[in-house]
Amino acid sequence: MRIPSVQTMKVNLADWHETRKAVKSLLPVDMLVNSMHISEATPFTQITESTFDKVFGIDVKGIFGITQVIVDDLLKRNQSGSIVNISSNPHQSSDHVLQNLSKETVAAFTKELAEDVESRNIKVNSISSGGYVCNESHPQTECVDYVQRSVHPSDVVDVVIYLLSDRSKKINGHCVTVRG
Repeated sequence: MRIPSVQTMKVNLADWHETRKAVKSLLPVDMLVNSMHISEATPFTQITESTFDKVFGIDVKGIFGITQVIVDDLLKRNQSGSIVNISSNPHQSSDHVLQNLSKETVAAFTKELAEDVESRNIKVNSISSGGYVCNESHPQTECVDYVQRSVHPSDVVDVVIYLLSDRSKKINGHCVTVRG
């Protein structure tokens, strides 16, 4: 399998116009991996409008804006494509209600978009990658998810590569859970 070139960018995802401008500068793009997340562990009754806007600005608005630009370009070029949204497993703590809500929104977005663009040969899937505790000073080492199973970032990368590839051409609108 040919591995495509990878381009990364740094942009304020909560800024609609800045995000769209940055993504347009990278076109054409046939494969997209949306991997963005901000965590705010706040009890439900203490979530402020500012916190809500910050989390949804990154987790939902960012993914929506980037994906919209890419899909619009794919459709204009009559090009097939593949999109993978990285999500996470729901936390069982009430302090993560906002994070869970944003990730469930991404899951719903993935399914709806997959149905909308399937006839144009664009597949959209997501990966629910669990909550991991990693040694940030050694990012290449293994991480442990909250249920204490050994997980390595390459486990997620393997699924991303598979979902982007033609080998997964019959998989669309699904969320694949990666756990140890």
